Amino acid sequence: MKHIPTLLGTLLVVGLLASLGCGEKAPEGYTVSGTVSYKGSPVSRGTILFTPDASAGNSGAGMMFQIVDGKYQETPEDPKRHKGGAFQVRINGFDGNADPAAELPFGKPLFMEYTTKVELPSSDAANTDFDVKK
Repeated sequence: MKHIPTLLGTLLVVGLLASLGCGEKAPEGYTVSGTVSYKGSPVSRGTILFTPDASAGNSGAGMMFQIVDGKYQETPEDPKRHKGGAFQVRINGFDGNADPAAELPFGKPLFMEYTTKVELPSSDAANTDFDVKK
């Protein structure tokens, strides 16, 4: 009977540690997600890169997302965060018809790289949408 309090204490500590989880926590900051369209249609495949705009006094890490069926967002496996401020945005869009023989994993380009700027809030930025004008 002397060992019951020790056993209960050990089980309590193990249970507490298990409830905290073992995985890495997401980086600090806010999420960004949205849509990308070209000529009124969703971009099938592509990439979107957010780079802090140093000329506007913003610094930190950039964020890159895959565009799939006109949408981009972080994934649980690859969380990305921002702290708000001015960002330069680079978008590359493809038709989605992959051609490995021609080394076109996303298909043919729809347009030359599109660049723009955006001001992200110091909060989650859902619906940060882009309409490529070229």
